Amino acid sequence: MTDSYEHFVLMILMSLRVFLSHVLLRPGHVEHSTRSLSDPKLLNPGLPDNGYQILSKRLYLPGESLTFVCYQGYELIGEDAIKCIMGTPSFWSGPLPFCMAYSSCFDHHDLEVARETAGSKLDGGNVALAIFIIVLVLSVCCSGGLMCRYHSNLRLPLIYPPRTDRSPWRRSSITRCMRPEE
Repeated sequence: MTDSYEHFVLMILMSLRVFLSHVLLRPGHVEHSTRSLSDPKLLNPGLPDNGYQILSKRLYLPGESLTFVCYQGYELIGEDAIKCIMGTPSFWSGPLPFCMAYSSCFDHHDLEVARETAGSKLDGGNVALAIFIIVLVLSVCCSGGLMCRYHSNLRLPLIYPPRTDRSPWRRSSITRCMRPEE
């Protein structure tokens, strides 16, 4: 007699635990929690993000399968079908799969410009350097040479055409650098 009493108490406690877990995990869905542990039916586990179920229904009996498919551009990670397994309570044969974007969508999609010049010896840096050198050589040759000197007010190197006296420094900037005692 104590054996059946312990079994009865255990069933009540397990039913209470399942009831509370369903109420706490799914507020507003009390109808889910009224199922007893002896009920072999399982609820639909839901949809994976970016996917759908084939021939879905609300409740599943042991032995029935649920098949998942992903939308175009996504691949299914996990089992494509899970099965309702008889138990106390019944359970699904595996976790809910999920849909992930194809990794091939992100692979080998270089910019078209980069693909065009990939085999060329003239990549962007070399072309810019070649143009800079050509412009510099032409400007030096056409202007008779440029002098770089400091502007007296800004103290920045500026490029000027050469002076007639061939001196890159003005006398006023040199005297400002000397000490006043001298």
